[in-house]
Amino acid sequence: KTLFAQIPANDECASAATLITSSNWTSTSGNLQNATTSTVTPSCSGYNDLFYKFVATSASASVIVTPTSLLHAKVSVFAACGAASIACGDNAPQEVVEVITLPTLTVGSTYYIKVSSTVSTLPPTPTFTICVVNTPPTPPANNECASATPLTPSATCITTSGTLLNATTSTVTTSCGGYNDVFYKFVATSTSALITVTPGNSLDATVS
Repeated sequence: KTLFAQIPANDECASAATLITSSNWTSTSGNLQNATTSTVTPSCSGYNDLFYKFVATSASASVIVTPTSLLHAKVSVFAACGAASIACGDNAPQEVVEVITLPTLTVGSTYYIKVSSTVSTLPPTPTFTICVVNTPPTPPANNECASATPLTPSATCITTSGTLLNATTSTVTTSCGGYNDVFYKFVATSTSALITVTPGNSLDATVS
């Protein structure tokens, strides 16, 4: 008895899986295992890609892809099969959440998403989740250094929640690099301090 690897149903753009846009994080699971590399969308190229589509219900939305199991995902959005990408996301390294903000959608139009691997050799379990969230393209209040959120130094850790959703990449601090940054500040009350950042959702954070 011969067993053949089953190619995913949404392996090509013409058979893209439908995603429902909403204001909630309604995620759909995906797996690049056995997916082929399409030539239909050469821009924002990658390997072993899968396709999704959604009908815009808002003028702005965010595409959020959360890789797992060492997958370094590349995500592109385009208006038609074969068209050039209108947005491309490729944050490094692996297991990093890709957030693509689309601020100028046409309500009622169909958009396509390609999720692929940046390298030709897939990890053992190349899985991810994907969702399309209707969000205003408004960045967080502490999106820039001038509006940094104050933190209070203490002998014990007082946590402050943060998000990089809709954050832009600042050019104010080019050293230490990074993408989609937010800013914090504190007044030193001691000659030494420990700064602790605990990422969520497989985020690989850079702190400077």
